[in-house]
Amino acid sequence: MKDEAKTRKQLIQELADLRQRIAELEAAEVERIQAEKVLRQSEARYRAVVEQSPDGIFLDDVETRCILEANEAFQKLLGYSAEEIQRLTIYDIIAADREDIDQRFEKILGTEAPSPMSANTAERTALW
Repeated sequence: MKDEAKTRKQLIQELADLRQRIAELEAAEVERIQAEKVLRQSEARYRAVVEQSPDGIFLDDVETRCILEANEAFQKLLGYSAEEIQRLTIYDIIAADREDIDQRFEKILGTEAPSPMSANTAERTALW
């Protein structure tokens, strides 16, 4: 066998290398667990801010322009339930044509400063 030809010194070195690798993997696992904990805390803070905000906040898919989620203030502002909001796209709620909305998204995703647009609401028009 190949291992039989190894010297005692080589085997001891391999064992030391393996122990070092195990220690590195254990340290990486501890770091991963800590990072997951920090992420969960950050997500909880984000969720609390969004849900408790008196301002209407929504999250949309930049590719499809579909509304993924919205806080209660946004739902009340537009007069829709959570289920109804999730069936809407940004085109359904912004008082502008699709081209203008798409240009605004490009500005937001790029470096240009966006200009305000208004949203169609059940009771009034809101700027975003």
